[in-house]
This record gives sequence, structure tokens and C-alpha cells, in this order.
Amino acid sequence: MRTARVMGRYRRAVPRSVGAALLCALAAACIRVPVAAARVDYIPQASGEVTYSKKGTTLDASHTDQGYVMMLHEGNLKRLKLRITRADQVFDYDLNGDGNYEVFPLQMGDGAYQVQLYQQVKDTKYSLAFSQKIKVSLADENLPYLYPSQYVNYLDTLALYEADALCADAATALDKLKAVRGYIKANIQYDYLKAQQVTSGQIKIYLPNLDDTYTSKRGICFDYAALVAGMLRSQGVPTKMIIGYADKQYHAWNAVLLDDGTWARYDGTLDVSNSKAQSYAQDRWY
Repeated sequence: MRTARVMGRYRRAVPRSVGAALLCALAAACIRVPVAAARVDYIPQASGEVTYSKKGTTLDASHTDQGYVMMLHEGNLKRLKLRITRADQVFDYDLNGDGNYEVFPLQMGDGAYQVQLYQQVKDTKYSLAFSQKIKVSLADENLPYLYPSQYVNYLDTLALYEADALCADAATALDKLKAVRGYIKANIQYDYLKAQQVTSGQIKIYLPNLDDTYTSKRGICFDYAALVAGMLRSQGVPTKMIIGYADKQYHAWNAVLLDDGTWARYDGTLDVSNSKAQSYAQDRWY
């Protein structure tokens, strides 16, 4: 039952023929509907081979060698915090409580990880509800930057089709980066209102939604970085979404793995505004 729900949510399920009502809606929004199905090579699965469960929480660790785990929690309306730790590195996430799996990367390399779920008691007070240690040995160190995850969920998106069209004739990772960069620069504007709502705390929890950015043609740095990562990952190009500081501004940008093995920094937000940062300091990466 759960596996079926997961596959329905994370496997691309866009049909080759689209219903008349949807076609009309897309036409009204001036969105091109591609004819051919987009290719997806990296599809997370909660296959149930290795699972850990406790009081409504299930951690599926069947594919840690591919650089991800999946977790769900059922029947809880309280705010949930997921913490993934390796050595002295800690990554915190919000987890939904709707009984659907979400995908989280194992981007800290090989070794022993601790996965913990905390439930909100009151305000900023949380209690530990689940804890599990897992051992990770990656088949390839770049796999966490190819699969979709909570922050870069490119499956079931129109942006996926756009990436296919943009990169149809691109032979190298650099060619694909140039194609995506051209699209971002020509189409996506900075959303100053959303930026103000996030920085003021009016928006307290924010996750990028690739199709919201793609259809509205607007976003903040988090949206730019997620859209770029999703489009390039869908084309088989390992791409990091990095959060940190550009000069003194908290910011998000990308690092793209080129064919020669080097990582190229791409900052879509600043590229669109024709500006540059003098220095970058990485805080987190996904």
C-alpha cells in the first residue's frame, strides 16, 4: 500500500496525451505542452527492503547506496523536524505528517549516519520521537546530486519537459548548463515580494516548488537554485544546491559537475541581474 503511494507521488506520471481541460488551462497560461515523454533516470523508491518503524514513523533505508533515504509519518498534526547527522555535520528539515514519503539526500559521504525525528511540544520545544543509525556506502559520491529530494523535487514537473527540450542537442554538461542558463536568464524574474515575506517571517516554512517558479516565471534565490538543480539533474548532470553567503547576503546558488571533473559555480539570481558577488561561503548543500 505504501509503496504504491510512493510510486504514485515520485514516479513521473504525465501522460502523452493531455485532457482537453488541462490543455485549455495550459494554453491560457502560455505553457508549451511537449509531445514526447520526458526521460527520468533517477527515481527514488521506498521499496521496503530495509525499513525502521516506530509509532507512525517509517524510515526506508533500502537505497542508501544511491544517496538517499525516504521517511514518512502518519497521523500527526504537530510540526515535525527531521535531523540527519554524520560526525559533526547536521542537516535539519521539516517533515510533512500526511503519510506520504519524502526524499532526503545523504550528501555527507560514506559512514555512519543518525536519523532522528522530533515532534513539536510547544513553540520551539521539541521531543525526540524516532532515532535510527544507518551505515552508508555510496555507489558513487555524486548520486545525491542526481536524485530528486525534498528541496529539489523535479519529478512530475513541466520544468522537466522544458529541460528535455533545452538540452536535446547538448552533448556535454557544459552545453547543458549553458542551455539552462540561457533559459533562466531570459525567463525568470526575481520575486521581491516573496523575498520580503520570507525575510520578515510572514512565510515561516518555505520549500521551493519547481513548477510554481516555472509557470509564474518568478522566484527568490532558493527557487532559482532549485529549478537549475532540478533541470540539470534530470539531464544526468550532478548539480548541488548550495546555501550560504554571497558577500554578506544569505543566499542560494549552484555547483555543476562538468565533464572534466571540476565543479562550476552558477548563480542564477545574480546572473539575471547582471551582478556578481566577490566571495562565497558555503553553509549547507543539497
